[in-house]
Amino acid sequence: MQNSGRCICKHRRTSLFPLLLLTLLSLAVTFSSCKSEEIPKGSGDSAATETSGEDTQTSDSTLSYYTALVGRLEAELLQLKEQIFLLQYGESAPVDRPMEPEDTTASLPSEKSDYTYEIVNGSAVITAYCGSGGDVVIPASLGGYPVRVVGDSAFAKSAVTSVVLPDTLTKIDWFAFRDCLSLTAVVGGDGVTEIGYGAFDGCPAALVVICPKGSYLAAYAASFGIAVRNR
Repeated sequence: MQNSGRCICKHRRTSLFPLLLLTLLSLAVTFSSCKSEEIPKGSGDSAATETSGEDTQTSDSTLSYYTALVGRLEAELLQLKEQIFLLQYGESAPVDRPMEPEDTTASLPSEKSDYTYEIVNGSAVITAYCGSGGDVVIPASLGGYPVRVVGDSAFAKSAVTSVVLPDTLTKIDWFAFRDCLSLTAVVGGDGVTEIGYGAFDGCPAALVVICPKGSYLAAYAASFGIAVRNR
């Protein structure tokens, strides 16, 4: 009987060992699986973040490059149009800015303080428009001198909505009305015989030039796609 009891106890201890071994192996496998899942997840997120950052930087640099390229092409196209127009009229395309005439006086304010101007060879050259915008009628004379020239960028970025040019005017200089975003009508210009580079650059598509048929201003406007109405 004693031997039988010892055999039973030994059998029970022996049967528990495989169960304990299986349990330990199961825990080890579970721990290993959890660890292997966590590591790739973290590394994957990091790789995705790095890839996303690189794609964003590439997209931004590409956009900046093409924006700058479009700007340069638009400037070159405008210059080519200017050259074609001047060649059609038998003139040389401008290479350098024209030299200012001699006998230039100091800049003077006009009586209404809407303009600053210079007296050049007995004529008034408007150098800047200082008014509040709206409908503007450029005077035929300033300080007792006939207005012959609207100078470089004189009305640029102003709030004018329409401009009436005097019959005395013969020249509209470089970028004279550039970026006048509200300008919808230019009237007159019967005596204009010279228009500088980019005189109406950046003006709205609704701009209409109202001038005599066959005039220099009418031909200039038509060559740059500005609507022309004859009067």
